[in-house]
Amino acid sequence: MTPQETRERIRERARDRGWAEIDHQENIMMISFTKNNARINVYYSKSWRLTVATIINHPVVGRKQLFRKYITLHELDNILINPRIHTGKGYYTTK
Repeated sequence: MTPQETRERIRERARDRGWAEIDHQENIMMISFTKNNARINVYYSKSWRLTVATIINHPVVGRKQLFRKYITLHELDNILINPRIHTGKGYYTTK
């Protein structure tokens, strides 16, 4: 699958689940979407494995960003349905 095909599949999945595209940066192969005060950044490449960053308001600690590596398109579907879902592939970055 080419990066362009991957990008279009990502866009279709996000659109079907009510996410609005807000940014696309071709140079770093990243598409951003927003829905209900949450943001998802999807980094794609030549492979079908993705890196997904979700930025959500956590009820206790406030706005948090979680990265998930090696995400499949099926796992992306689950994240688009519920950005808080646990995949076992996530990590936080610290300052």
